[in-house]
Amino acid sequence: MARQPWTSGKERERMSVFVLVKGDVMGSVEAVVDVLSAQQLQQLDLSVLHSGVGAVSEGDVEMAASAQGLILAFNVSHTKAVGSLAMKKGVQVLEHNVIYKLLEQLKEALESRLPPVWEEEVVGEG
Repeated sequence: MARQPWTSGKERERMSVFVLVKGDVMGSVEAVVDVLSAQQLQQLDLSVLHSGVGAVSEGDVEMAASAQGLILAFNVSHTKAVGSLAMKKGVQVLEHNVIYKLLEQLKEALESRLPPVWEEEVVGEG
């Protein structure tokens, strides 16, 4: 079945989004993963592909790229080489040291991935 870019909200199929979570300590990583698990997102199935402690690595970028996912980095950074690889592979790396700010960035990134909804308004009928 061919997928149509302009469909109503009822006809639109759910989209899967994969996320890698990296953090400075395991407790922070677990907190971010728990919050992600509790998120209710329309038209999106959010799955944590991998989580771990430490800076974002080239392997993380490769894993995210293979799943067309994105990386959440809580209170950790990455090297210039990793940043360049992420740009080359088209992987978003969202970094913040406040969980709710990181989740706001994630929400914005996910909303940009949703296909547009075409709504038809009937005028003059009746």
